[in-house]
Amino acid sequence: MVGSPDGLTVPGAHASVSIPLAFHALARSADRVLIGTVVESISLWEDDTGGSRRIVTYHRVRVDRQATDEAPGDVWVRCMGGIVDGIGQRVEGEAALRTGLRAMLFLTSRSDGTFSVLGLAQGMYPIKRFDDGVERLAAPRSPGIVLQPQPDAAMSVLPGKTVDDAILMVREARRSRAN
Repeated sequence: MVGSPDGLTVPGAHASVSIPLAFHALARSADRVLIGTVVESISLWEDDTGGSRRIVTYHRVRVDRQATDEAPGDVWVRCMGGIVDGIGQRVEGEAALRTGLRAMLFLTSRSDGTFSVLGLAQGMYPIKRFDDGVERLAAPRSPGIVLQPQPDAAMSVLPGKTVDDAILMVREARRSRAN
């Protein structure tokens, strides 16, 4: 809690700055990389390790295609923020998943069997169909403040790539990880 000039106590706020993730580091570090569609979202209150409560949203993602060799089937992706009983929390820089969104997701495993988006918004690339009928990756929404993206940053490399090209790039990066 923070004291304000008029003597009121208000909740504190924190900000964050992200370091741009290189594409190869993102592709190699992800436990799972897939093309999926969010088919369901459930927001709820969770206790954090410090004894505070926060809103989180679990998104069920239908796996349409995989860039990594994993078992088929839906996955649950946990993101911080959401709305519960008219109370909303937003986490700047968090991946902005929503029902109906189709995206390439770079995921990291959580101990409860769900996943988180690796690198927050830097690990989520919406897919859009362009006028030529080709599906391409778009830039992440609301990545927060990102320090000087480099030419090899995923946010510089992936937007504009076709889905097929992006999958091939991920597979190649992961193959070079194994060598």
